[in-house]
Order: sequence, then C-alpha cells, then structure tokens
Amino acid sequence: MRLQAGLELVGRYRLAELLGRGGMGEVWRGLDSRLGRTVAVKVLPLTAGVDDSGVARFRREAEIAAGLTHPGITTVFDIDEHREGQDQLLFLVMELMKGRDLHKVLSEWPNGLPLTQVTDLAAQTLEALSAAHEQGVVHRDIKPANLFLLDGGRLKVCDFGIARLADATKITATGSIAGTPLYMAPEQIEGRPVDVRTDLYSFGCVLYELLTGRPWVDTSAGVGSILYQHIGQAPVPPQALRPEIPDHLDALIRDLLAKQPEQRPDSAAATAECLAGHQASSEPAHHHLPTTRLAPPAQQGTSPLPPTEAALPDSIIGRRPSLWSIWLMSLLAVVVLITSVISLVNGLVQDRSHLCQYGNSSTCNSAGLEVFWGVIGLALGVVFAIAAIWRYSRYPRASDTSQHPPV
Repeated sequence: MRLQAGLELVGRYRLAELLGRGGMGEVWRGLDSRLGRTVAVKVLPLTAGVDDSGVARFRREAEIAAGLTHPGITTVFDIDEHREGQDQLLFLVMELMKGRDLHKVLSEWPNGLPLTQVTDLAAQTLEALSAAHEQGVVHRDIKPANLFLLDGGRLKVCDFGIARLADATKITATGSIAGTPLYMAPEQIEGRPVDVRTDLYSFGCVLYELLTGRPWVDTSAGVGSILYQHIGQAPVPPQALRPEIPDHLDALIRDLLAKQPEQRPDSAAATAECLAGHQASSEPAHHHLPTTRLAPPAQQGTSPLPPTEAALPDSIIGRRPSLWSIWLMSLLAVVVLITSVISLVNGLVQDRSHLCQYGNSSTCNSAGLEVFWGVIGLALGVVFAIAAIWRYSRYPRASDTSQHPPV
C-alpha cells in the first residue's frame, strides 16, 4: 500500500504531509475529519506473517500508554488498523507537537549542553518515565530522537510501546531486532527480560551524551562492536571528559550504565533523587564501574552511528568469535602447511631420484602420492589460514587502548 497525501485511514484520518521517516515507519501530519483537528499519524506497516497476538499485546500496552495523562508523555488519541486488500497498516494518532527532538538539539552542542539545562531535561524525562513505570509500561527505546522538546521548554517522551510492537510483530526485517544500538541495555541485546531498569540504562546513555556531546560507546568500529561495548566494556567517567560535572552526577551516570540491572537504581523516582544530589537512604550504595579508555570525540569527517532504529542480524548477537578458536585455527593452518610442504618436497625429490628414473614403480607411485597429498594439504592449509584471518577480523577490538587518552 502506497502512503500518499490524501489517503484516508479507516474513513477518518486523512494524511496531509509527510513529517518524517524512520526504520519503524512514517509520521504524517493529518486531519481528524470527525473532530476537525490537526494530528500526527504514525503509520507502521506490518509484514505478511504478522502475529495477531503480538499486535493485540501492543494495542493493550498502547492503550495503557494512551491513558497516561501526564504532561511529559505524548498524548495518544487513537490506535487502529487500516486494511486494503492484502495490505495491513497499524497506526497511532497523536498530538501534533511543535519543537525539536533532543537529537537535533545535540547537533548544536558538540561539547554537551549547559549543566542546568541537562539537569532540567533529565528531571522532566525521569518524571514522565516514573509515571509510565507506575502503570507497568516500559518504553524500551529511550533515545534523544524520542525525547521531544516543545518550543515552551516542556519535554515529552514519545513512542511508548513501539519497540514492543517490533519485537512482537517482526516489523523489522526477518532475523533482526528492534532498538537503537547506541542506547540498548545489555539485557535487550542478549534477549533477556526487560523491566524499568532497562529504560534507566538507556536514559543513562542519553544523559551521558547530553553532558559530553558524544555517546559513551566508540562508534567508529561498527554496530557489532557497539553491542559488545554495552555488554562488556565500562564507560569513561563523564567527569573525565567534562571536569565541571558534579561528583554525584558522574556517579549516577556510572550507576545507570551498570551491566547488571540489579546494580542500577531501582526506579525513575530514585534516580531523580540522585540527580538532585540527594542520595536516598533506602538506595543501595553506588556500584562504581572500573574505568577504561575510550576513543576521543569524533574528528571532523567522522559521523557517529545515527540514532535510528536498526535491523541487526542474528549473527551479531551472541556469536562473538573466541580468542582460543582463532589461535586453534591458526595453529592448524601452520601445522598443515608445514606438513604439506615437507610431503610435497619429499615427493618431488623421490620423483627425480635415480630409482624412479630407472623404473622402480613402487618408488614412483609413492612419490606421486606424496606430491598429491602435499598439494591437497597446501590447499587445506590455505583454507585454515583464511578462516583464521576471517575470524580474527570479526574479533572486536573496541577495547584496544593504544590510541586512547588516559583517564
């Protein structure tokens, strides 16, 4: 089904102008012909093999989110499906907002936003997340592009439930996952259950970027390396990049970015208290992560991974080539190559010997076999060597600190 201006969904919502397009669908300015008001319509095309139960779960969660009457959460007016023949669309009708998302705001502050503004935006985000979490709604895709700053200074959290829809309905390509690599929690990457602390990890990634102007992960090594960093590498403390960051804020971010959910603050409300510099007595002690070295901010001409939904092949998730397998493959290649060369040389020597030249058939046959197996062995050795090189090329080297500044 082709989306175009003038298309009317379920006989009520007329699409007027395309506002944006991403991996999860398109956003249109539309008109609610029944109520005569301008709205934003997010259209999500579904695959042919869509799971109806997954769509139903998303609708229930979206309805709960739509029932959240909080000024920091985008108002959802309607959720419905539109069908034309075999084509099926799921769409959400939302309030049309005027302003910019934080991804666009960040583009104007390469070294981070002013501390007071960061604290204000973070507090508004946590207030909205707390309201959603109290109703059992987990966002699953907190990122700057989903945090919308209205012209008057109010921040709104957008797209509740969209990531759940992608997981449930395979809205992304087959063999992929929904989410944004720069802001995904380790449990999301590994396919473990998520809860409110998953949102807090993503919020920690956003807070780090708001303060420093850069993601905490090294974006120069590709998507696979970004995922490995989330799972197994500790971030450079933001205070090392921006010394004026207060101690309690630096500690809070490192707590939010803990690899294990139980090491993070247990709620958005508790995080808000830490943000204000008041450590609640009921909270566990900070679990400071060991520091590592990370690449300096991107130089001119280097563009970080854009914060859009990404389709990630299953081969990236959980299939990290182990170092021992690379060594084993290299050892096999060396042994096979050496053995083959010896066999090939020995066969050629025998073939040129006087015994073979004077008709000793057994010696000639033996020489021929050694040459044959020597050639086969060389071919196998080359295959093993190529395999070892290929596996080594896939081994992540994001933790290589040879060019990283000390912290």
